[in-house]
Amino acid sequence: MMPEAAKKESIAQRYEKLLEEHIAVSQRLSTISSEFSEYIGHATHIQSSLIARMQSMDVVIDTLKKIAIDALGQKEVIRRLMIAQEDIERGL
Repeated sequence: MMPEAAKKESIAQRYEKLLEEHIAVSQRLSTISSEFSEYIGHATHIQSSLIARMQSMDVVIDTLKKIAIDALGQKEVIRRLMIAQEDIERGL
């Protein structure tokens, strides 16, 4: 059997080694957490950028709709003018 002092020394060394491993693991977890936070920040920035682009596209689509509606309205005006011109030419 080991003398009591040797047992205590052995236990103290194992505890110290476990404590060092715990500190190393904690530091690594902290590093991983920081990296993860960085990735989340990048993802959030990308998401914001995509939302802004989608909103810009919504504005473009709305503008194109208005242009199409205006064009249809102008087409109707032109059609009515052509009918009126034909009526004038026919003497109506």
